[in-house]
Amino acid sequence: MPLKEELEILRGEPIEVLSGNPLDIPYIETSDPDKLCKNPVVSVHMVTYNHEPYIRQAIEGVIMQRTDFEFELVIGEDCSTDKTREICFEYQKRHPDKIRVLWWHENLNQRKHPAGGNGKRNIAHCRGEFIAYCEGDDYWIDPLKLQKQIDVMRKHPNVGLCHCRNRMIGLDGTEWGSDRNDGRRSGVIPSDEFVARHVFGWDFKGAFGRGASVTTPTALFRRSFIDEANKKFDIFTWRLLLGDEQNYLGVGCISDVYFMTDEMAVYRRNPGSAVSTLGGLLRRDHILVRMYFARMMYGLAPSDISPAMLDNFRLSIIRSMCQKRKNPDGSLLCHPSRYIVKVLTIRRNRRVFLSFRAFPTMLFLLFGFANSFVIRVQSWFHRKFLKDSFSRAGKPFFQRFLEHQ
Repeated sequence: MPLKEELEILRGEPIEVLSGNPLDIPYIETSDPDKLCKNPVVSVHMVTYNHEPYIRQAIEGVIMQRTDFEFELVIGEDCSTDKTREICFEYQKRHPDKIRVLWWHENLNQRKHPAGGNGKRNIAHCRGEFIAYCEGDDYWIDPLKLQKQIDVMRKHPNVGLCHCRNRMIGLDGTEWGSDRNDGRRSGVIPSDEFVARHVFGWDFKGAFGRGASVTTPTALFRRSFIDEANKKFDIFTWRLLLGDEQNYLGVGCISDVYFMTDEMAVYRRNPGSAVSTLGGLLRRDHILVRMYFARMMYGLAPSDISPAMLDNFRLSIIRSMCQKRKNPDGSLLCHPSRYIVKVLTIRRNRRVFLSFRAFPTMLFLLFGFANSFVIRVQSWFHRKFLKDSFSRAGKPFFQRFLEHQ
């Protein structure tokens, strides 16, 4: 069975295939060709919709960048119902040498153009050799972010993606902590290791890792690798509820990745964002993307990877339980890398092997039985009182996944 059909069964509904050229998606550009930089090295890709309270901070974080090269800011404004568009026009008039605003009379994501939405259109119109991401509700805090990342990319021609650490805040500006890259060191992450971390949340070196957390405002891509990934992987022609994950993993499959420990961006946890409002449906497509690249990189079928992912999510809960048990001096009483899971070896075209000791195995099974009981009760409740947003096909796996995020 083709991979796409397998994933459609798990998804519970068909996956639409995009057709046409993203450059054909309708748009109107507001810019000043006479003053605009002619050969930008970096294009900053910014999509925005109803970001009136945040878009100024996002734009100013880009404009403040100090570089020894030219860059442009390409804003894809998706027919906001607030004053987001007017603010974008205001900044374009202030900085005609850097800002281009692409807009249209309709919301592209709601219209569902056959060639894609606002994000695909915006990237297609970026002119730079490198593309940096920053959405309209996030922002940069380091005026040298672009310069630092481009210096790395120039030094490492085999690196297709460079990302850094970031802070997380709520809508009111309260700190939510930092990202999931605690303990990581700056340097090149080999392609297969990056994909393993990102797909499974596992680390080659230390048994149980915390994944390779890439957030949108930290990412900078080499454009040539994005184009190559688009040609190589047909998932880029599928209409899914997210697009960033495909880029991270697609580029990560064909190039190395560089991680920087500098904290240079802020990711805003916005309950009104697509990630929050789509909820379980978006996470469903998120896991489909991971399954796709597990097949492309390691030869694992969805039937192989589904139990492995469930094991990982269950282990993450056990790990958090262990971390709460500490000695008086603050050290962990039981460290997950010693007691929960031993070294994992993941290589191309090989399966994933987990090795457990007696106590954590018992704990794992106990949790599994309790988890199964809760899921059965919840499934009954949903069937009895609620209408699910996707069909029963593949539901046992996705319910178990979504409930434990």
